[in-house]
Amino acid sequence: MEWDADRISATLSVFTKIIENRAKELGLSLRSTHAPHFLGIRLTEPPPKNIQEPETWTARAVSFLRKRNIYVADRFGSIRVSPHLYNTRDHIEKFCQALTEFCDKNGPFKIAKF
Repeated sequence: MEWDADRISATLSVFTKIIENRAKELGLSLRSTHAPHFLGIRLTEPPPKNIQEPETWTARAVSFLRKRNIYVADRFGSIRVSPHLYNTRDHIEKFCQALTEFCDKNGPFKIAKF
């Protein structure tokens, strides 16, 4: 079985879709279009009023994730996430759990609906 661009894109798009859905559940924003093998996660525009220092939110998120051995990048105010073929669903879940932990402490905070 050979890896070609279409197979690589199809494989990685499964991971990016999981990440995309989890980020949206956390109240985060994504670019409306992105390549199947990476995506950018950011605060909504304008940033929620309950975010302290929104201009440093992405850098703080990247630092938080790195301390958990999750390597992403701060690119133009977005968290760039680029899964690779060697990543597993467990890796993706670890990332999603860490991002959730960061958001629980640093926002955005979902408003409970009663």
